[in-house]
Amino acid sequence: MNNLNILVVLQTHSKGDSQHYLGYHHDERFCKASKEEVQRRCTRSLVDTMNYAKELLPNSTFKLVVLDDHSDDSAIANLKSNLNIATFETELIHLDTYGIMPSIMQCYEYGKEHGSEIVYFAQDDYLYDTPAMYDMVMTMIQTSSHLGKFTSIFPYNDPYKYTPENVAVQSHIIRSQKRHWRTQIMTASCFMTHHSVITENWDLFHAMGNHAVDKHMEDKTINQLFRTRGYHLFVPIPSLALHMQYESELDELMNWREWWDRYNRPEPLTATTDKTLLNVGFGGHPLKDFSHTSDLLSLREITLDIDNRHNPDILADVTAISHIPDNFVDCVYTSHMIEHIDYFKVPSLLKELLRVTKPGGFVRIITPNLQSIAARIVDGDLLGVVYDSNGGPISAIDMIYGHRHSVHRSGVDFMRHRTGFTRKVFESLATEHGFNMDIQEDGHDLVVNITSSA
Repeated sequence: MNNLNILVVLQTHSKGDSQHYLGYHHDERFCKASKEEVQRRCTRSLVDTMNYAKELLPNSTFKLVVLDDHSDDSAIANLKSNLNIATFETELIHLDTYGIMPSIMQCYEYGKEHGSEIVYFAQDDYLYDTPAMYDMVMTMIQTSSHLGKFTSIFPYNDPYKYTPENVAVQSHIIRSQKRHWRTQIMTASCFMTHHSVITENWDLFHAMGNHAVDKHMEDKTINQLFRTRGYHLFVPIPSLALHMQYESELDELMNWREWWDRYNRPEPLTATTDKTLLNVGFGGHPLKDFSHTSDLLSLREITLDIDNRHNPDILADVTAISHIPDNFVDCVYTSHMIEHIDYFKVPSLLKELLRVTKPGGFVRIITPNLQSIAARIVDGDLLGVVYDSNGGPISAIDMIYGHRHSVHRSGVDFMRHRTGFTRKVFESLATEHGFNMDIQEDGHDLVVNITSSA
């Protein structure tokens, strides 16, 4: 289970904005956004959920292949930016063919030729919750084991499947990954399955890829896997992905805007020619207030923080800084910030910080060294003072979970610690992701310099 091969084949096209075969010639998507913006946010959510799954399944192999059907240059730039934060292998392929069905056919052919175990055919207007990929994979593995036959997963509990003509479809309900799943006999062209299901039923996939675009194209082809050929399809309740299409796709039981707003993007910034430093998560303290900055004080400081009470130059979540241009600053400095980020996001965060750093520059990270309090943890001494800081006395429990008094005073969840580090953790990150790191232990802190390629 820990050595899976997972191939995701994503179909993208930034220009098509309506499903003419359903008669929605003039409708706009319920999110009121262009197809290009839908593609940007949805693709980012797919990369995020794959990063999350990769962290929980570290011995598994993930690959995302994008088959693009002549998207605009700006959309391609967005795709490349999203792929840049992936912690797994990615590939962008520009198709020679035009149109949705030829693109679907190319995706199926790629999955058939290059897949080996789990294959997920995805489209660029599905918005994912962070646990989606992991929950889909684990449920597919568990149900396949219990039933003795490979199952399939469609991540969207489509409201259309509950309209009057469909309610008579009988379903079995199971529980997996802290949610319910129902059996279903209707999917879209995009779903997760096993490679052997594709090869052994290639006639259905081939028929789908060559079918005319109409309301019945899945029913006459790939849905026969679940109607007549004895395979099982599972759908999560509630959904793990949302189809950002028209009103017919709007699930009134889901808070789509919460998912959608995760990927808001501020206006793009303009690169500067000054010698500058980006102080990430500065917390209202200028560079001179931090240690390990004596060699940096000559640089012009640009501050970034998620908390608008600190009035930063850039108000942003550090895990969503695609609006900051490449080669923006000469170096990046961040003190006691990275431990507030989920560990599965750390590799992509480091890539993004290096992206905004000019060639030859560096990213300097200060973070608690949890190994330094190991003896206290063994002795059960979590509350004794380890050292004094500007924010007050710091105990072992504060280094692990976040400074108690700061969390209490701020009343915001982002002050809590979400991960922790030792020298070996950073060494593992360097080895797995190819970072050029210098790691120093300084009392109860780790000082890490990551250099940008010249």
